[in-house]
Order: sequence, then structure tokens, then C-alpha cells
Amino acid sequence: MLKRALISIMTAILLVNSIFSAETKARVNTSAILELKDKVWVGAGQAGMTGFDGFENYWNIAPDNLKPNVFMDYYDTWNMNEKWAYELKEELLKFHRGTITGGKSYYVIPQIGVNIFYLWQAYLDGSQDDELDNMVKGFKYLAMPAFLRIGYEFNNPPPQLATYNTEHFKEIFEIFAKKIKDAGLEVACVWNISLSPSTSYWSPYNLDYNTTFPDPKYIDWIGFNTFCTDFNTNHQLIQLCLGKSRELGKPVLIGEASINWPLNTINNKDSDYGRFCGPFINWVKQASEVKQTTYINWDWDGQDMVGGNGLFPWGDARLQTAGSGYRSNFFKDMDDGAFFHAADEATTRKNLMITHLTKDNQAPSKVVNLRRDENVLKWDPVDEKGGSKLAHYTIYRDGKLWDYTIDPEYEVKSLSWGNNVDVTVTAMDRAGNESEVSASLNVRRVAGVEKIWDGDFNYPPTSQAVDWRWMGSMDGGAKGPPDDCRIDTTGKLDGKYCALLHDYDISSGSNPGNYWRKMTDNPQDYKLQFFQCFQVKKGEKYKISFQAMAKEPRTIRLYFMDNHISPDHKFLPCINGNPQWDTNGDWQFYKIWDVEIGTEAKTYKYECTAPETETARLSFMMGKVEPTTIWIDKVSCWEGDGANSIQDPYKNYNSLNNLKLNVVNLSNKNIAKVTYDLAGKSKVSLNVFNCAGKLINSYVNDVQAKGKHTYTIKTDKLSSGVYYVKLNACGGVNIKNMMVVR
Repeated sequence: MLKRALISIMTAILLVNSIFSAETKARVNTSAILELKDKVWVGAGQAGMTGFDGFENYWNIAPDNLKPNVFMDYYDTWNMNEKWAYELKEELLKFHRGTITGGKSYYVIPQIGVNIFYLWQAYLDGSQDDELDNMVKGFKYLAMPAFLRIGYEFNNPPPQLATYNTEHFKEIFEIFAKKIKDAGLEVACVWNISLSPSTSYWSPYNLDYNTTFPDPKYIDWIGFNTFCTDFNTNHQLIQLCLGKSRELGKPVLIGEASINWPLNTINNKDSDYGRFCGPFINWVKQASEVKQTTYINWDWDGQDMVGGNGLFPWGDARLQTAGSGYRSNFFKDMDDGAFFHAADEATTRKNLMITHLTKDNQAPSKVVNLRRDENVLKWDPVDEKGGSKLAHYTIYRDGKLWDYTIDPEYEVKSLSWGNNVDVTVTAMDRAGNESEVSASLNVRRVAGVEKIWDGDFNYPPTSQAVDWRWMGSMDGGAKGPPDDCRIDTTGKLDGKYCALLHDYDISSGSNPGNYWRKMTDNPQDYKLQFFQCFQVKKGEKYKISFQAMAKEPRTIRLYFMDNHISPDHKFLPCINGNPQWDTNGDWQFYKIWDVEIGTEAKTYKYECTAPETETARLSFMMGKVEPTTIWIDKVSCWEGDGANSIQDPYKNYNSLNNLKLNVVNLSNKNIAKVTYDLAGKSKVSLNVFNCAGKLINSYVNDVQAKGKHTYTIKTDKLSSGVYYVKLNACGGVNIKNMMVVR
């Protein structure tokens, strides 16, 4: 008996080895977009609540030469904004940059499934057009190839969508595909079915699947998904896909492949390898039409799936939890010449069909004229010389790959305070040819940026540092303050001037000039305030400090908040000293501090993080304090840590609207002519900053008369680049670019 059993086991082992070691067939090449020559893309998925769970787990257990190069995930277009791809790109760049791969760059690209069931009517009536446009913007932001399974598993809608039919699907597919193709994106549009549809109208038993194919010009790849206990190579939908592949000349993509074993898992069941994975991988080697396969490395036990009789577990299909023999067999079968595993970008692109069709081995032109315009890097567009299209520009920081962009410009992000990097740029074409590296541009983010202008109140009697608001009666509206309320010209805290709040009884309306009426019916929490507006960035920390003292101890409030702006995102101007209030929406307060002001000068310090990128306001509210005199001086708000910092040359102000400034560059004469109009006599400062925000020179710092003024700035000693001419006058600020070209 023992001998007979051993013979049976040996026979079974030999049989398995003979089944799964059949000779690999040569691939069929169709010249589709993103098709590899004679090779099969290797994908893994999927994403979980915490990131790239399925993909990263597969990656971590795969041998170095068998890493996947396609990441599979799902997205919905419902309320999709153009930032949908931001997190996805950051995850993919970890592999490109070598952040989690020991410094080696692997070109991993996305394969995305988009559901269209629940929004099918919105796609057809155009009410999802904005979301589809944002989908395109997201792909542009990714700046890398991608596979898009439009309406993945379209043949498996829920029963309640009985009115959704094949004609709807085809029309929607073409809407998606046309958006992608019109944008010229390196994105393959995939027709994708499930091999296990529901037993509804869409079932393979009462649907002619030949009627579900859109116009072939919109289809790049033909795909299917398979979830089963035992892989069946004779499944009628597999044969349909292979047949349509040959008929239409389109490669086959297996979007999702995984085990679904009710009452079972692959944990430590090495003998079960011959049920799904073994036969499946062997079939892929034999099916010459298949050019991409993706294993869903997922714990279905942890995610209930909907079946014909309700919820049921599919089992644990994760390779990392399988038996060692199972994993060994899996990667042994994947170690085959049919499969193309993860490599760097140039190697990956050299294996694409387009490279062999165009025979393009000529690199694009070198990137030139790299420059900085505020926080955006720009350069001249390059020529692609070899016949294949330009794929993207690559941004390098200190010689290391950092990011990609399709357009010849790049917004500087992810640069820590005080960081100093050398940036270079190359151009990559779709055949894998990379240009020479551009000249280096040093980009420095200073340790901190001072957001407050003139917090020392240097310019009496109307400091340009702040705007003032005196809350008037409910029927009279807001009124401008008396002149002697604004800046104290005699009292001191530090320096020559300070903001001085005189001892007017605001609540009773007893101040001179009859600026106030009684507000006994509805007294407000704040009656007097002064503030300044400036730009803040989401997630940045802001450090606020000021000096203050009072004639008698008082508690005032300090608000760090959004600036109520009009719907067209322009500042609401003050007209004849009266603020124009925007009543759309509510105020958003980042932080509110109750500040106890004593009778001796003291420095107060606070910190807050901005929740959004927008125009903010730092506001002192005098509120319901009893009449007294309060001095405030040395107001500052630093973005960053405040050390080795500069004044922000890009600040926006509430009174930006009336100050006219014009700069004309005359590079051939090494000068720039600056002209500006003053609405009245005013203190004027005219300064020039470089692109890092450093003050280069102060050209005007004086009181000037009403009217037009002209100033000539000599640029002969300035290096090439973008500079900023900043004018402060008449209670407003304006900034213009000045270009110096050598």
C-alpha cells in the first residue's frame, strides 16, 4: 500500500510538472498603444484603505527580477476633481524614485478601472462632463502611461439598473475614449468584461456579446476579469475575447485574476496550486494574444462580496499568506521569458511596440532656458527628433529623479523650509530616448517668509500694514475711523510708531465725529478691528508675534481666519473708506486666541497651521472691552520657522485694486522703465526682489505728489532671470515681473 501510494504521489508530481512546464508560445504583436513587443506586462493589485496594500505585499515577496510593473486600482468619477491623481502619483513615484526600492528606479504604471453603472444617465446627458474633464487633467498630471478599463465588468450591473443596456454602454465607452484620445494622452482604453456575470439579462446565456463592442477605433485593448475556484480555459467568454482580439487586431488584457474559494483559502495549501494559479499562468503562456495579466493579491475574507445568495467569503488569495511551496511554484512559473517584469523607464519603453515600429533611437533636444517664475519652473519646449511623440519632461533634484510633467513648466512643491536644491530637466520620448540634461538651476526655499508688511508701522499717519474696520450701527453700516485713531505718532512701544487704539467708548457711541450710533439692540462681539490679508498655504505652519500693552488691563481677541472674498476670488475693495462685505458663506476661523493685555509691554507668540491654500486674515478684535488705550507694535507672521527669513514679495492686500504699475523691459539697453500713477500725495516705496524673495535694491523711499511717475532701473549688473518690482503707495501694493535676459 505504501509503495502504491508513493507511486501515485510521484505520478501526480510528474503530471503537474508536465502540465505547467509546457513550451511558451510566441506573442502576437498588434502595434496597439502601450503594447510590449513579444512580452506580457505583469500587474498586481489592489489598493486598500491604507494605500497600495495588495500591490506592495506582492512586491515585497517577489524576487528582485520578478517585480510587477502595473498597479491596479479603481476610481469613480462621482465628484471627481482634478486632484484625484495626486495621491496615486506620489505612491507610484516611490518606485520611480527608488524611495522604497533601495535606490533603484522601477517604472511602475497604473491600470485603472472606472465604474459606469450608477452614473450612466449622467454620462449620456452631459452632467458628468466636468468630472470627465477632471479625469483627463488627472492623467495629464500623472504624466505617465496608463491603462483605463472603461466600465470594468460592464456585464455585471446590479439588478436595479434594468434600464441600462448595451447601447448605453457602447455610447458611454466612446464618450470616455474620445476624451482620452482628443487629449493625446498615453492612455490605453480597454473594453473589459467579467467571466462570472450575474444571472440577469446580462448573463452569457441570453446576451450576444458581439453586440457590446463599441466602434473599434475607440478600443485599444480587449480585457476580461476572472475569479474562480478552478481555472477553465474553455470558458466561452475567454474564447470570445481571444476571437475578438484576432478579428480586431487588439491585444488582450487580464484586468483582474484571483481565486474565489468559498469555505477555503490558499493558506498553507500547497497542493491547491494546481487548481487556479498553475493552470492560469500556464494558459497565459500559451495564449499568444494576452499581453498583460494582473493578479489580485487580496484577502477576500476581509471583504464580503455580493453573490447570488447574499454575502459570502471568497477566501484569502494573498500570496504572502500562502504556503511556501505555493509561493515558490507561483514565482517559478512567472520566471518565464513571456513576462516583462519591472525595469527602469528607458528599458521599459525600449520594449514597447512603438519603439520597434518607429525605429526611433534619436533623443529629443536638450532643455534650455530653465528659469523660475515665482514658484513655477519654466523652460522652452523641446523638439522631438526621432518620430515618436514626446512622453514627458523629467525633473531631477540634486541629480535624482523627482517628478514628471507633460507641459514645459513645473510647480515647485515638497521643498522643506531652508532647503536648497539644484534642479535639472530632461525630455523623454515615447520610444525611451532621453535628452541631455539641462543646465542646473538652484532653487532655494528660505527658512521662513515674513507675511506682514510694515509690522513696525513705519509710515504715518496711515500705515500700509493694516486695514481698519469700525463697526457702525446696524442701519448705518461700517464707518472708517478718525485719522487720529490709526497710528500713534507720539506714544511708543518699540521704534517710532505703533498702532494706538484711543479711549473711545465704542459701545456707547461717544467718540468724536459722531462715527458711532448706539447698538443697544444688538451689541456685537467686536466693535473695532484692524487686520492684514496675505496668502497662506495648506498644511504650512504660521508663527505669529506682536508687542502690546494697555492703559488698563484688557482682554482682546486675535483671529487667524480666512478672508471673506467675493465669488470671483477678487478682494473686496473699500469704497470711500467703507468696507464692502461679502455675504456669501461663513467665516472660517483657523484659530482664535483670547489675549490678556497688561500695562507693561510684552511680546505675545502664537502658532497655527493653515487648513487651506487661500487668502487669510490676521485680525485684532477689540470687542466689548471697556474704553481704554491699547498699543500694538512689531506685528509679524512667519510662514515656516522664521530663521534666516525674508519678507514675502508676493503678498496680496485688500487694497490692491487702485494702484497702477507698469514695467517695460529694455534688455538691449540694460534698463527697465517703471511707471505708476498715484491717486494722491503718498509715501512711496519701490523695491526689486529676486525670484527667491531676496531684496535686491530699494529705488524709491520718499513722499511723492499725486500723478504719474517714471523711474528707470538699471539692470546691467543683474544676472539673467525673473525679478519682481514691488510698489507700495496710497495704501496699496502692486507687483510686476521684470525679466532680465543676457
